[in-house]
Amino acid sequence: MNDMIGQAVESGNYLIDDRGKLWQVLPTDRTYQVERIVLVQERRRNGSLGQGRYLHLPHALLATEGLCSASPQRRKAEWQQVYEHYIRPRKKEEIRKRREKVGSSRNILP
Repeated sequence: MNDMIGQAVESGNYLIDDRGKLWQVLPTDRTYQVERIVLVQERRRNGSLGQGRYLHLPHALLATEGLCSASPQRRKAEWQQVYEHYIRPRKKEEIRKRREKVGSSRNILP
């Protein structure tokens, strides 16, 4: 399984979501892994773990050692920076191609 930029994610790793929350990956059923969904627990500032939830991997970033101890605002800023650098250009290109395809199909005369 890979995160939003293609880094391998395994059980025990930490992920950051778009809100800056830190999540620990738990062992996940294979059926969820196929859909790129993982079981996670929130890691709180005091070190305790929250309730288990499912997280969609295309919206999560693998956390480095420095980001695990950083503030939620710093993690959120890092996530947004990675999104702007890696994901946004791909999304813009997909939208442009889709618009070109729709525009060219509308110009066909019978």
